[in-house]
Amino acid sequence: MLREKLHNDEIDRIDGIYDYKSPIYDEIQKIHITYFKKEYEGETYYVGGIQDITRQYESELKLSSKRKELSLLQNTLIDVEKSNIVSIPYLDKEGKYHWPQGIYDLLEKEPSPEDENNNIILNATDEKTRAHINEKISNMDKNEIINNESVKITTGTGKTKYLEVNVRNVYDEDGCFIQQSALCRDITPYHEHESEIKFLTGVLQKINTHLGTGAFIWDRNSDLMIATDSAKQIVHIEDRGNTPIELQEFRNNIVDSEKYLEALHKLYSGEIDKIDSIWDYKAPGHDLQKIRVNYQQLIIEDRELWVAGIRDVTSEIERENKIIAANKNMEILINESNHRIKNNLNLLLRFISLEKKFHTKPEHILDKLLGRINSLVVLHEKLSDTENKYDVNAVESFRKMTEDLYNIYKELSSEISFNFEEHEEFKLPNDKMMPVLLILNELVTNTLKYAHSNKITRSEFNSYIKKDGNICECFFKDDGSGYPEGFDPYKTTGLGWVVITSLAKQLNGEFEAYNDNGACFKLRFPIKD
Repeated sequence: MLREKLHNDEIDRIDGIYDYKSPIYDEIQKIHITYFKKEYEGETYYVGGIQDITRQYESELKLSSKRKELSLLQNTLIDVEKSNIVSIPYLDKEGKYHWPQGIYDLLEKEPSPEDENNNIILNATDEKTRAHINEKISNMDKNEIINNESVKITTGTGKTKYLEVNVRNVYDEDGCFIQQSALCRDITPYHEHESEIKFLTGVLQKINTHLGTGAFIWDRNSDLMIATDSAKQIVHIEDRGNTPIELQEFRNNIVDSEKYLEALHKLYSGEIDKIDSIWDYKAPGHDLQKIRVNYQQLIIEDRELWVAGIRDVTSEIERENKIIAANKNMEILINESNHRIKNNLNLLLRFISLEKKFHTKPEHILDKLLGRINSLVVLHEKLSDTENKYDVNAVESFRKMTEDLYNIYKELSSEISFNFEEHEEFKLPNDKMMPVLLILNELVTNTLKYAHSNKITRSEFNSYIKKDGNICECFFKDDGSGYPEGFDPYKTTGLGWVVITSLAKQLNGEFEAYNDNGACFKLRFPIKD
């Protein structure tokens, strides 16, 4: 249809991209066809060019919008005299070459009379390429086409260009050779683009191993960015055709992006020579990550490149934080253990001094000391079994101590019972819990010794520990005869009360001992000094 319009002068050319399905190959190709009328030395020629641009068409779909527009202009602005795509019947059956002005523009040289005897396109290539193309042309069959042959040329002004050449022979109905036609296309921009990608990819492969798990490289001159697949997976960015859009997306996902951009500005201006920091990173639809970025300048062949290694260190930092916390906890435990040992030794010294003061018989002193040392051992074991060695559950520790005392004394009398009043749980430091439990032990011992005239009969003990703001309150009560009239715990000579008074003072607390259907004891002290 279009061809008839061209022959009838209804249109002056056919120029477009068409889908083409070969009868041999079961796949659709993208074919660029140029077909127009040309008057030459009084004769009318219909000149046509055909090119398979399937690969180019698919690759161009992946380019950025700016590069797509450029590619579109380069593919559609076709003029037989000035175009980057020149289709010519350049060799006739007499062996003479015919070169239109478009070829001279492409080669950047002036016409010469000798050009009709020379292939000026191949003359612009090196000797090896020239021999290769000439061999392919000489071995062409009638229906064969030399398709998409890429050649490197040096123009008349000394520039390097890359041409894509397609060559075919034209025969008449009797199979006689008429002419040889060619389609030449300047693919320098595409070749340079592919060369840039190949160069940057090669650099990236060499440095990726020591920069980190993933890496990217950015050429500020070409505005081209190449990233490894692993880098894109780490930071969860899509492949956008090796453009800085990917780099921008990565920067935007850094939580403190302003601080990161400030660091980049200092790097680009030379104020700092590299960035090697860990950043909080949050890609849409993904958890917060810790990303380590090593970013610095690299000069290769006088080209300014910026390379970065990217590594997800989220799990590493979590492990480090756990180790730091464990070490800190261990340091606290060691300090607390030393503190507790020191306190226990001081208590033993007090016990020995008090026993020597109140008793003279060595065997009596030893018996008493053994009982008190055993109490310290039991308390130490109880407090060491807690999950947090610094702060302990006061209510649970007080209740367990009560149960342990019950289990010890019930062997002496099955009629002894301990009642523990439950309150809301809270925590006490070890250095406060130890005196509280020692006081409880002394109260129970004193009760069993004096509540029923030193005879263990039916006895009922009641106790609790609770928190009132910053104050801890402990209570203990027996069902015995109570304290003697005029009893003053601060003035009594009984060793147990001397110990209790000393421990209460250690807690910076106050206590009262009073009668209420038995002997009652109430201690109050600050949880935090």
